[in-house]
Amino acid sequence: MPREEGEGSPQLDITRVEQLAKWWRKRIGQLLVELSPALAEEQAKKELRETLANEVLDTALDTEVGRVVKAANKPKAKRVTA
Repeated sequence: MPREEGEGSPQLDITRVEQLAKWWRKRIGQLLVELSPALAEEQAKKELRETLANEVLDTALDTEVGRVVKAANKPKAKRVTA
């Protein structure tokens, strides 16, 4: 069922970003077994966009995907733990 225009939040909270970053690290590892790094990243981003489609505004989707990927790629010592 398509969602209504304007549904969702403009930005994810930090807890959700960290949760999705953890998912990203796990998923990218799984995909790298089957795909090249570029294809693995492309597939993971597609899956992440599908997950976020009902959580954030369409106009914020790419920005939030970027936030999750950036958080997932932070060195372990700099990650926020909650």
